[in-house]
Amino acid sequence: MYKLMIVEDEALARDAILKMIDFARYGFEVVAVCEDGQEAAEAYFDQSPDLVITDICMPRMSGLQLAGLIHESDRGTPVIIITGYDDFNYARQAIKIQVASYILKPVTPSEFMDVLAEAKKKLDERQTKALAVEKAERQLHRTSPLVRDQILSRLVQGTFDPAELGEIGQETGLEFSGGFFQVALVLPQHVQSDARRLGVNSQLLQYMFFNITQELAGGVQNITAFQLPDGRACLIGAMAESSSLEQALRSLVQRIWATIRQVLQAEVAIGAGHPVQTLAQVQISFQSAQQALDQLYRNPGQTILFADDLVAPSSPVDLSSYEEQVILQVRLQDKQALEPAITALSRAIRAAALSPGEIRFEWNRLANRLLGLLPSDGTVCRLPDTTWSQTDTYDVLEGFDDLLQRVCLQCMACLGGQRNRENQRLGLLAQTYIKDHYADNQLSLMAVSNHANVSLSYFSQIFKEETGKTFVEFLTEVRMDKAKELLRSTDRMLYDIAEQVGYENPAYFTVAFKKQVGLSPRDYRKQFGQRS
Repeated sequence: MYKLMIVEDEALARDAILKMIDFARYGFEVVAVCEDGQEAAEAYFDQSPDLVITDICMPRMSGLQLAGLIHESDRGTPVIIITGYDDFNYARQAIKIQVASYILKPVTPSEFMDVLAEAKKKLDERQTKALAVEKAERQLHRTSPLVRDQILSRLVQGTFDPAELGEIGQETGLEFSGGFFQVALVLPQHVQSDARRLGVNSQLLQYMFFNITQELAGGVQNITAFQLPDGRACLIGAMAESSSLEQALRSLVQRIWATIRQVLQAEVAIGAGHPVQTLAQVQISFQSAQQALDQLYRNPGQTILFADDLVAPSSPVDLSSYEEQVILQVRLQDKQALEPAITALSRAIRAAALSPGEIRFEWNRLANRLLGLLPSDGTVCRLPDTTWSQTDTYDVLEGFDDLLQRVCLQCMACLGGQRNRENQRLGLLAQTYIKDHYADNQLSLMAVSNHANVSLSYFSQIFKEETGKTFVEFLTEVRMDKAKELLRSTDRMLYDIAEQVGYENPAYFTVAFKKQVGLSPRDYRKQFGQRS
């Protein structure tokens, strides 16, 4: 239903128009009936009608003036002019301001209905075009690399409902209508050492791996490369036949592995999951790809592992929950909870009766995850040494707890230094903002935290730590320092000074000043003000 506004200064004519036509039948709802152009101009911006029908000669503002105002508003609202004057000059002006229709009184019901039908047709066409533009913009947004990667990452990790994919299947470069799906992961083997050797940080190195992966995958139909949130390159293929998909994927990952070795002189391992038959099962293929990579230590010298080729261990071990607890305590900077988390992990490894090679693999994986928390360019601190020296004792876990605790504490110190720098930056940013905006009587803690782009509770805590004062205390101090300066150096009235430093109420300013300084503003000026 489109919104319609009628403008007519003659009461009989207004009533005739309203009784003449069943506007709802033609898809219009009358939202305003105005007696002149000026009233209509106000109602136009308030009601935002889709169509305006107006008389041409009216007091205060004519219909042509109203139509001109609507045209200048650039909203594209069509205007139908009704007049009893058959004057070419009127018609010429109407054309100039792009009036939709220009009809002469008396208007017959059939003529009015024809005009309304034509107006509705054009409004429908405009709405269709607007929806098409909106759809195109939505598709453009979805096809941006970042959005596409987010969608596919959520899909393979099981946090995106496949039923929501619908039309975006083709937009992401995949046909999701059926067949088989298979996921593969590209895992850098030596992120930190390769990054140092190439003179880049670990994030850039992972993007370089992904860039090669994406370029090679671009030449294979129905296989798409995208980047997971942790930086790893991931492949997802969708084909009608399982054998065709597996063959294409094996050929592609072999070329990816060889190209990365040749171009970057870096080692990667690639794991491919089981093929699955529904989008809801893609998560299973992703998980089995990760599990294939977890079997690297069982297959020395083999760096491309397909889940279908591997024999499952007789007693699979899942230590991820214990690892997560250790990682969590490092991130939280909780030294007290760190020791029990390390002890629990060590006990779980012992209980699993892992081989020495499996234990060393577990250590390397955990150490790489800890180092992955830190910036690799050394701007904040030196990266911890995670080398686990060989031991001659029977107990391969000897020293595991001590080494892990040392690395974790070093990571905590590094993250703490990084956090302190950030806190100092936020504190300085907030103080500068307050000093620049203290005169704003609406200045609040929320406004400053929004400027700093951090949460209110976090900002409040950081501000107190960095300044030793609460927000109100600091703001009051800044305002009173400025007030003292104005009292000493100018003869401005107290209400003017109060307004200059952010107080709407001069009486409240006087009370706050005396509480902060120990003297009333008048006494302070008498004692410290300039003397002629």
